Amino acid sequence: MSHPDERGGRALDNLDLLVVGTVSVGTAVVSLWLPALLPTPLRVVLGFLFVFVLPGYAATAALYPTMYRQIVRGSESETVSDDTRLFGTEIAVMTVGLSIFSVPLPILLVNLLGFDIGPDTTFALVTAVTVVCSAAAVLRRARSRTERAGVPVARLGERVTSDLRAQFSSGPTVGAVTVVLLLTAAGVAGATLISQPQGETYTEFSLLTIDDETGNLTADEYPTSFAAGDPQSVVVAITNREGTETSYTVVVEQQQIGQESDGRRVRQATTVDQFSLTLADQETERLNRSIEISQIPGSEQSRLAFLLYRGEPPERPSIESSYRHTYFWVTVTE
Repeated sequence: MSHPDERGGRALDNLDLLVVGTVSVGTAVVSLWLPALLPTPLRVVLGFLFVFVLPGYAATAALYPTMYRQIVRGSESETVSDDTRLFGTEIAVMTVGLSIFSVPLPILLVNLLGFDIGPDTTFALVTAVTVVCSAAAVLRRARSRTERAGVPVARLGERVTSDLRAQFSSGPTVGAVTVVLLLTAAGVAGATLISQPQGETYTEFSLLTIDDETGNLTADEYPTSFAAGDPQSVVVAITNREGTETSYTVVVEQQQIGQESDGRRVRQATTVDQFSLTLADQETERLNRSIEISQIPGSEQSRLAFLLYRGEPPERPSIESSYRHTYFWVTVTE
């Protein structure tokens, strides 16, 4: 029969991982969907823990399953021998070090696969790393309770050389983990750079007009005064620097802007032009578009917003959903 103290200690074995997982998921949810819920100083603290502490702690716990029992039950616990004990400095170094390595790696891998990296992707990847490592730590702790065996750890200082030689053959060490992560990070980063030899990929998007005197294109003198039903010309310039052939859609909206208590808002948007085109890498297209406005906004301000999308636009285009955008203010008369 298990002793009451032993049962209580086992109940605490995964308390730290439960806290780590809860804080990680909670930080991601609050940061993405409820950013105004917490004051800025607290968000900064949670952000630091989310990136530099939680993933590394979970990974360290997975590599060294007796670590937490050592902390909770004390250094004299019979379940934590000298060969399996982590020093406090080792725990801190492993936590920060594994966080620094484990956070960029999945982001680089996803980028290497051609997916866009944004806030949603970053929060999801970091949370996934933390949760997966926490789950692995729970399993390893359960196994270590059964086997009463731990993972050997290299000593610091003058014993490092001799211990590394012995530990490399029997299990992961601080040195081994660091070397493997360094090589993996360097390999993934190198592969990413090789796959994108031209540097950052992007698309140039701008509006031009034709100078009446010279006939040259200029990024100035936009038609800011429209008569309802009387079209005016605007040249839309797009340059593809995405590294591959890309299809684009441009949506031109007349947006009526109203003043709200917390700032200006788009109260109504009407599509006045839409067109698609496909450009090869490094190809530039300048299209002279005839823009006709038929709706008079009344007392509200009005602007022409040019929204660029890669592929098809959403059902309700907006500046927030566009890949690139630009606009200028207009006055509409009858």
